[in-house]
Amino acid sequence: MILEMLKKRAQSSDLCAVDINGNKMTFRLLQEHSDALASYFLKTLEPKAKVMIIGDKENEYLTVMFACLKSGRAYVPITSSLPKERALFILKDSEASLVISFSEEDLSQDEVPVIKESELLEIIYEYRKEKVSEESWLSYGEMMALLYTSGSTGNPKGVMNALGDLENLFLAPEEYYIGGHQEKVMNNFSYMFSAHMQHIYRTMILMGSTLYAVPSEYQKDPGKLLDLYLKIQPEYLGLIATSCSMLLMDERFSALYLPKVKSIALAGEVCGKELVKEVFRRFPKITVKIQYASTELTTVAIGCILTKEAVEELTEERIPLGKAVPSIEAVLVDEEGNPVLEGEKGELVILSSRLCDGYYKLAEETNRAFFVTDSGRRGFRTKDLMMNKEGLYYYLGRLDNRVKIGGNRVELEEVERALNEEEWIHQSVVRPVVDQEGTVKFLVAYVTLTSNDKNRSKLFLDIRKGLKERLPSYMIPQKIIEMDVFPKNSSGKIDRYAMRLHHEKLYS
Repeated sequence: MILEMLKKRAQSSDLCAVDINGNKMTFRLLQEHSDALASYFLKTLEPKAKVMIIGDKENEYLTVMFACLKSGRAYVPITSSLPKERALFILKDSEASLVISFSEEDLSQDEVPVIKESELLEIIYEYRKEKVSEESWLSYGEMMALLYTSGSTGNPKGVMNALGDLENLFLAPEEYYIGGHQEKVMNNFSYMFSAHMQHIYRTMILMGSTLYAVPSEYQKDPGKLLDLYLKIQPEYLGLIATSCSMLLMDERFSALYLPKVKSIALAGEVCGKELVKEVFRRFPKITVKIQYASTELTTVAIGCILTKEAVEELTEERIPLGKAVPSIEAVLVDEEGNPVLEGEKGELVILSSRLCDGYYKLAEETNRAFFVTDSGRRGFRTKDLMMNKEGLYYYLGRLDNRVKIGGNRVELEEVERALNEEEWIHQSVVRPVVDQEGTVKFLVAYVTLTSNDKNRSKLFLDIRKGLKERLPSYMIPQKIIEMDVFPKNSSGKIDRYAMRLHHEKLYS
């Protein structure tokens, strides 16, 4: 459906697919460029080869994605801001055969060729007259993308998404998504995460919206981000709660300055009731769409559409996530896997004919998270604790050591592993600081040291410097607290329950 729809939209010469800083790409140009690059892939890459893409929402980034789909290859998307050590791990773990890089970072590996942007454009020009037959296109059950997310093993893990996993994306009613034909949608989310599939394949391709890419540099500066919004005057915004709250600190983030905004989608984090109320105070006539998704699900699994009046009538202090999309079933279960009663807490389990194919080269972890029902449907244990009340799902927290910071999934064990690799750290425990609405504000690292000789201020600066080489900025603890010793349990291991209580005393 994706590639057929791209061909259809490409029949019009002037329909704009994507715009980054005024550099526009029409659907026709995307069709032509991806045909050319797909022809190159078919001649130079082995069947089912994987292509790593490094960049920051460049227009030709999309060319590479669609060229992979047209040539039966899978893409492995990462961002330019990813630390080199992490990027190299993903390159090796994914077994990518080719890297296409829009970044200045040198990721050259003897066994894996790297194509830079200038060379990419030369290839597209050389193959500009080539067309790709539908027989070469990716088939329904083949892997289309390998998306890397934080892993409990201490390293990122690859989530295998097949083309057929997009089925739920297309079956969901429009109320779960933002966008409209040739209307402007701000594309805030990184192509490294599954949200890009919703924006590119649903909003852009299926709905015909124009995506206005927000470079990563704007994400860190609310003033700069808002200036971009004011310049573009979009109809739709997709935001995480943290970004939304930062934008609300500026009075210009309102219908007075952004009169065309029709709807704002909030995803990736817990949304507080006061935050949503403030959004409606600024934009009283819009709708707010709450979206719950996961990399393993590819699509929005639970969602709702809110109006100003509906929020004022809510009796719960929490904003609901909403209802499951019609093509999937959401079930809350207890520790033994039995369904819980309405109003009781339980782990969210998603049942669907289409889920991701598990974690790349991690069979044991895949078997823990996924299962198959007697009727043949696949199930995914999300580890998210929820409650269902009057047909609506409410998020209550996590059942493991995974948290979300700024919409990014973080495994605390991965942060601990990076800390423990630092020369001066003996052991570490990382805990999140959570506000009253359940939003993780930052991480705190508790550490024991291997030596008492070094100046503490310089030591902690050196530790942070080392972490920046291993981890994305959102995974680096804001505070590092030295412990003389960690409490131990009966087996001699760190007593994590005692550490949790200690942490809660400090940050409750």
